[in-house]
Amino acid sequence: MASSPLSKPMTAPGALAIRFNIKDESMKRDVRSQASGSSVRRVASSFSRAVKCTAAAVVAFVAATNAYAKNGPAQPSLADTAAAAANLDALSQRRIQMAQAFAAQAAYCSGRQDTDHPSFHGCVDWHSAAHAAWALIAYETLTGDDRYAGQVEAALAPDLIAQELIYVRERPDFEMPYGRAWFLRLAADRKRLRRDGALDALGAIVADSLRDFYTLRAPNPSADRYSNPSWALINLLYFARAQGDADLEAFVVTKVREHFLDSRCSLDREQAGFIAVCTTWAWLVAEALPTDEFRAWYAEWNPGLETLEPVRVYPSAHDYGRNFSRAWGLYHLAELLDSPDLRDSYVAHVQAGFEPESSWRGSYMANGHWVAQFGMLAITPLFSEAANKSGSQTGRGRP
Repeated sequence: MASSPLSKPMTAPGALAIRFNIKDESMKRDVRSQASGSSVRRVASSFSRAVKCTAAAVVAFVAATNAYAKNGPAQPSLADTAAAAANLDALSQRRIQMAQAFAAQAAYCSGRQDTDHPSFHGCVDWHSAAHAAWALIAYETLTGDDRYAGQVEAALAPDLIAQELIYVRERPDFEMPYGRAWFLRLAADRKRLRRDGALDALGAIVADSLRDFYTLRAPNPSADRYSNPSWALINLLYFARAQGDADLEAFVVTKVREHFLDSRCSLDREQAGFIAVCTTWAWLVAEALPTDEFRAWYAEWNPGLETLEPVRVYPSAHDYGRNFSRAWGLYHLAELLDSPDLRDSYVAHVQAGFEPESSWRGSYMANGHWVAQFGMLAITPLFSEAANKSGSQTGRGRP
């Protein structure tokens, strides 16, 4: 693994404030004393000690700064790296169990007739039905188990998709940008699995509409929930690369460079909603920039993602998805930065999202129609981990 910055970046040279506090009570009394021969001598002695302490702190800081400039950030310890790898491996052992559970829930909700849409009629709303179809495609791709193939292909039949195409084309604001972004992931991954272009026409319309959307308005990186541009652009980039569309890829990379590099993300943005704003923001930049450039950017930008604790209390229905949506970005960041802290955070967020089961298969209206699909995306990297360990090229493992 290539070297990388610390998961907890060193304070930038020049940003350190050196503080001297007089804690010794005798020194405080000396400072308060009226001028007398003995008290003056004591005050002078106390001041001398203070100067020496401050000077020592300055020397230590300068030495640390010089070492940082010469050698770069320190690397995580072997013990921390090994422990994080073991935690990830333990989670990976459960990947098929989790995938089976998430796929079963996605199949249940996508089979319902909750709306009148031709293809995406289950799971309460269009975007949840679209990512349920994606979850079933992902399940088959990851495991080789095709038990849901008939159901998902029936929903994506050409005549039904043709009707969806007309509906989406005639309503440019429909599911913009959130649901359209999910459809692009579905279109890209179904094409990889089935080796055909059945969703290409609708995918092209959706991709063009997102390009037009972000051409007319600058993306706000801090926007959350359905308006989050990081999620939309991640999937537009994903689709562009799956299609081999270099112009579309360049469009996304340009938008990232223009709007996502110079502003910062407050961790306050991570405390509500179903899309993890900061981790998804960093994930987008990681996808768009060369690795070395991303690492340098992240070292300056990082608001403290390694300090995030999993969500345990859910004030609103949307909060049920945040553990998984954080995990999406955390895994990619951990790999690029070779960070044990971020790797452990990924594991903790997936575990907290999966257990208890009621957090994704509880109330159908609150979380049962959508959170399992978020979970499927969160565990997808575990199959690559397993493939890398076994030397497999597919990442599949039969349930």
